[in-house]
This record gives sequence, C-alpha cells and structure tokens, in this order.
Amino acid sequence: MTLWQRRLRLGLGVFIVLFAAGLFFSLRKPAPRADPRPSPAAADPKSVAQFVSGVLTHAKGTRQQYDVHYDQLLTYQDGRSRFVGVRLRIPDREGREFRISAREAEATSGESEVVLRGDVAVSGSDGLEIRAAEAFYQAADGVVRAPGEVLFSKGRMSGSSVGMTFNREQDLLTLLDRVRLTVAAGGEEDAEPATIEAGTGVLARRDKQVRLDRAVKIVREAGTLEADQAVGYLTDDEQQLKALELRGSARMTGAPGAAGGMRAMTARDMDLAYGPDGRTLERALLVSNASIELSGEAAGPGRRVAADRLEITLAPDGTTVTGLDGDARVRVDLPAAAETPTRVVTARQLRGRGTPEAGLKSAVFTDEVVFTETGARGTADRTARSARMELALTNGFDRIDSAQFGGGVTFDEGTMTAASRDARYDLERRLLLLSGTDARTGRLPRVRDERATIEAPKIDIGLEGRRIKAAGGVKSELRPEASGAKGAATPARAPKADEAGEKRLPSLLKKDQPVSATADALAYDGADSRLVYTGRAQLWQGDTSVKGDEVTLDDRKGDLTATGQVVTRMLLEQVNDKTKAREKVSSLATSARLVYEEEGRKATYSDDARMNGPQGDLHAATIELFLSEEGNEVTRLEAYSGSSPGSAAAVTPAPATAAGGVSIKTTDGRRATGLRLTYFAADERYVMTGLPVKIEEECRETTGRTLTFFKSADRIIVDGNERKRTEVKGGATPCSGPRLD
Repeated sequence: MTLWQRRLRLGLGVFIVLFAAGLFFSLRKPAPRADPRPSPAAADPKSVAQFVSGVLTHAKGTRQQYDVHYDQLLTYQDGRSRFVGVRLRIPDREGREFRISAREAEATSGESEVVLRGDVAVSGSDGLEIRAAEAFYQAADGVVRAPGEVLFSKGRMSGSSVGMTFNREQDLLTLLDRVRLTVAAGGEEDAEPATIEAGTGVLARRDKQVRLDRAVKIVREAGTLEADQAVGYLTDDEQQLKALELRGSARMTGAPGAAGGMRAMTARDMDLAYGPDGRTLERALLVSNASIELSGEAAGPGRRVAADRLEITLAPDGTTVTGLDGDARVRVDLPAAAETPTRVVTARQLRGRGTPEAGLKSAVFTDEVVFTETGARGTADRTARSARMELALTNGFDRIDSAQFGGGVTFDEGTMTAASRDARYDLERRLLLLSGTDARTGRLPRVRDERATIEAPKIDIGLEGRRIKAAGGVKSELRPEASGAKGAATPARAPKADEAGEKRLPSLLKKDQPVSATADALAYDGADSRLVYTGRAQLWQGDTSVKGDEVTLDDRKGDLTATGQVVTRMLLEQVNDKTKAREKVSSLATSARLVYEEEGRKATYSDDARMNGPQGDLHAATIELFLSEEGNEVTRLEAYSGSSPGSAAAVTPAPATAAGGVSIKTTDGRRATGLRLTYFAADERYVMTGLPVKIEEECRETTGRTLTFFKSADRIIVDGNERKRTEVKGGATPCSGPRLD
C-alpha cells in the first residue's frame, strides 16, 4: 500500500475521532459560540432542541482543535445529538488540514459512540480522499470502523475494501476484506497501472508500511507478484515503494524477455528491493524452495536455477540478472535446444556474476558438484563430478561456452571414465581437456574404458567420435576382451580383420593378456580406431615388445605399424626337429619400418631390416614374416634385396652383401648371400636366389643361381647359371662337406 493510502486512512480515523470528541465537548457547553436560530417547526418531534446552519468550534486552551459546520442540529432527552449536513474542518499539527462530511451524524449519550451516515467523505490537504456509506467511532477503544464498502484515493493510488478500521493510538488503518488497489504509473503516460488484490490490508503510517494478507496478488507492468502475505516499505513521502516482503507461497512471473533475463521466481519467502522510481526491481532474496527462471533464446524454454536460498542482483532494466548466489541444494536445469542436450548442474553453492550489458558471464559451483548432459546428440549420457566448477556463460544460462573443473574431477560417458585434478570441457566443440597431478596421491590424468587405460600429464578427449590426444609422457594399457565377448579370439580361430567393427589386438599378441605401452605422446581416432604412439614409443606384452619412434595400432583391423629405429622382440612357436615338440623361440628384429597386417598374418620389416631368430641371423632390405592361423608359429619367411618382391631392387643384380642384398647366418654357422631368400618352417628349408648366390661353410664356398639347403641336414642343392653351372672352392686343408645334388 502506498503512502497516500496510509495517510488517507489515518486521516479518516483522526477526523472521526476528533469530530466525535469535539461534538461531545461542545454539547456540554451551556452556550455554543454560534447563535443558531430555532427552526419554525421541529424536524423531529422527539427532539428537545433544534439549531439551523451553525458552527461549533472546539478549542483546548487558546488553541483551536476543529470546527463543526452543520445545516441542522437536534438534541434529544436521552443525551443524543443529531447533525444534518455536517462538515468538519480539522487542522493538523504539521500545517495540513483534514475535512470530513456526511449527510447525517449522531452522537450517543455518554460520548460512547458516534455514527456517520450517508455519503461519508474524508479529505485531506495532502490529497487524501475517503468515501463510505457509514462509519462508527467507539470511544472505549478509540477505533473508527466502516462496515461497508470503502473507497479511497491519494495521488496516483485509488482503491476499495469492504470494511475498515482506524486505530488512533497506533496510527493504523486496516482494510478488512476484499482489498482492491490501483496505482497509476508515474512519469510515463503509456505505462500500465499496477493493481493489488488481497483479503485484508493494514496501513501503518508510523512505520511507513503497507501490510497485505490472504491471497495477495500484485499485477505490475513488469510482472505479477503473488503470496499469502506481503509487507511493503514506503519512502518518507509515501509515494514510492522501497521494498516488498512476500511470505508464504511467494511467486513472481513476467513476460519472457531477452535471453538471460528473469521471467519468474518462486520461494516460500521473498524480499524484494526497488530502485528510486519504486518500480524497478534491484535485488531479490528468495528463501526455502527458491527458484528463478531465466529466458532462453526466442520462444525457447527457460533456464531454471533452484536452491534453498537465492540472492539475485539485477541490472538497471530490472530484468537482466547480474548476480546470482545460491546456497544449499543448488540445481540448474537447462532444457535441450536444437543443437544442445539437456543439462543439469547440482552443487551446494553457486556464485554467478555478470554485467548489465551481457547478463551473467560466469557461474562458480562449489562442493559436491555434479554436471550432466542427457542424450547428447544420440550419444550416452555424460556426467562430471568435481569439488569446483566454473561455467563461462553467454546471455546468462542461455549458452554455456565452457566448463572448468577443479579440485579433482571424474567424467563418465557410457563405458568411458576420465579423471584428473583439473579439467576443461569445451561444450561447443565437445572437447574435454584433462590436466594436473593430484597433490595428495600423485596420480596423473587418466581415461579408461572397457578396453584401455591411458595416463598422461595432459589428455584431450574429443567426445564425438572419441578422439584422444595425450602428451608429456604417456602410459597406456590395452585389456583383453571379456571372456565370451562377441568377436573374442579362440584357440581355433583368430577373428577376421574389421569383423562387425570389433576391437582386436594383432595376433602377434595374446588375446587373453593386457598390453602395455609408453610414449611421449598418443593420438587415438575413434573414427578409424587407430592408436598412434609417438616419441620413444614402446608396446609390450610379456616377452613380446615393439619399439619405435612411432607405433600405430589399428584396433579394428588388428594391424600394427612401427617406424623409426624399430626394434621388436617376439616369442615365436616352432616344432623341434629332434623332439617333434612345439616350443617357443625368441626372435629379435630391427628395421626402419614395420608393418603387421592381420588379414594375411604378415609382418613386413623394411629399410635395412635385420632379424635374429630360429631361422638364423638374417639381414636384408625387406623381411616378411608369415604366421599361421592358429598362433604365433612361423610358416614362411621372405627376404628381399629391395623393398618388395615386385620392386626394381628385387630383380636387378646386386652384390651379395648385407648392404646390397640378402645375407643370413644360420644357427649351425653357415653364411649365405643373395638377392632373395625364402624360408619354409615346415621342413626348415632355405631357398636363396641371386646373381650369384653364395654360401660359405667352414672351409668351403658354394655359388650358383639358385641354392637350396636345409637347417638340420648337410644336403645342399645348387642350380648354377649358364656360364658356370656349379663351382666349389676348397682350401688347403681338407674338410668334409655336404653332398651336392
């Protein structure tokens, strides 16, 4: 209730009280100052005296308190007095003047009650106007009562109620039922007036307060306020609203504004503070089950922020939120839009800050922070948990640009879990950046799913397509598929490459054991399922290892590539020629490049390749190793003087040296050189071709176009060229040599 309403009601009560008191005092005097003229005929036969058109002045000492003007005054035997056409003028101590009028006024004997009837009107020099059909004054409690409809106005405010009381001692004007107020907007001709509805109302003039109760509803141009109770605090001139307290089921709604602007608030209780104009909301405090709704883009759904307690600061426009503090059970709901999923944030505390031009620009959540995205573009839900999270915002919560996590964070998406001390989530690019070593545990950032774990000082995860980059010293572990999982390898058959998009390890590695890897950096592309380790890369499983400047693993095809100072150690299987038992034999190989193709179970070492294994110590430009379908058993080995069998180096004559061709030293001490070597593991047979092929053993040297020899026999087959079919050179010392066929 505004100041003028309070004054109006207060004035009405004061006038009636003063009027009644003065009337009784005047009636006691034996001779009033006025000289009323007796009417020719009594208006009421029961009256004992009648006066026409007089003035009664009540004074206390030398000070005039009020004047009573009347058209007719009648007195009765029982002490009652009746006025017709009565008008009172009451001067105020502060220089103001109040007037009260009615068609009739009656004072009972003993000064116990005064009744005003018919067009009762109270007006003040400050603009107060009150109208009622009937009013009463009870001397016992000093309260003026109007039982029927009351109309009042002052300045920009007007209203009505059913029933009214005025307590002169407490200076309280009470509106008893069905309170209706209208407040015209000041300074703007086109502005809509505010309307107020309530069950009851109280104007406490001393406290500059308006109290409303029972189903309070305040409709203003900026929105609608509702509550069980409301208390308004007025300026000293009672013309503007400074603050408003809403108690019980408080709610404020407004028309959707610009993105990030406030359009609704709810709480059990609200405290609202207004600017100098009395209309612009500056601050709001919401307590118990508090929530605020902010506008989204265009006609899109709003963004909801809830907490046990919310404190809101607004820009000069009264709608743009520039500060938002929440405590206890904080929850932010951001509904899905065309390009964004549904997002929810929960925490114990929220601190949001912004500017009048841009609205909220940041929001800091602390203590038990949980950030979730639901159904992000058809992907699995995403959930992040941390001690602290800061959101970079555009237009309030209309758009989140990034989320910065601190104090320890875990991030879950489907089967993937990422953890680090700190993390940054770029929502636009769907990029998660992990960093920071845990000061308490010393753990590095890490990401894990059902097949792999990656640990490094810095890890970047592209959530769409699952692209991962790790740097600063990477450790990883590739785990075997669960027993019975689709596509899991069995002893009877290795899975075919790229079968139904399954993940698999190269057959060089066991399917039932984890594989470890280290490197300076790692890159994983989920689109083509490729793991690329760079910088001192090493991959190992038990006694099997692959080293290189770069190691690439295709976990969809099961292929493996290594480049730059490649070194491999493998346990290969073979059948012992003497015992016929299957045994494992270590093989060490080096080259500038290794390519393993799961489809053909072939490992190709190229660019100065060297392999030391069950076949002997082999050196060539290119070495191809073929494995069996059942396991890591070598079936065949090919060595070339060029990069491939079809290359020019493979058919062009070259010196039979390690640098220009193929050379091998078998486990029994024989040395052979040529342009190409094929080793058949089944019968441990070597077939070497070249121009010419040369084999050296003890004190003999054998040359020819094609040379075949066996690992476990002294048998050698030589097929010479046209110029010289065969040639055997012996030294001075006789020695037993193999049989030549």
